[in-house]
Amino acid sequence: MQLLHDLNDLGLAGLGVKLDRYLPDLSQAVMNYSATELVLPLVVIPKDIRFDDILSRAFSTIVNRQAATLARMFHDAAGRVR
Repeated sequence: MQLLHDLNDLGLAGLGVKLDRYLPDLSQAVMNYSATELVLPLVVIPKDIRFDDILSRAFSTIVNRQAATLARMFHDAAGRVR
């Protein structure tokens, strides 16, 4: 519980928890503490979901948004130059 409290104090937006052979489940007490005492969402990642797949999708979304922003900035700047 102390780790969750410390991460919450650092301003962490949320925490993904991968269930596997070392951590087969997450106790209801931990989930309740995170939801009621802290404002720290816990995202439970099932055993059959690869963490790499989650990261790939997240990074793709971030890169695509940044590329779209840069394209708009370039387009706007090109319009002012003419």
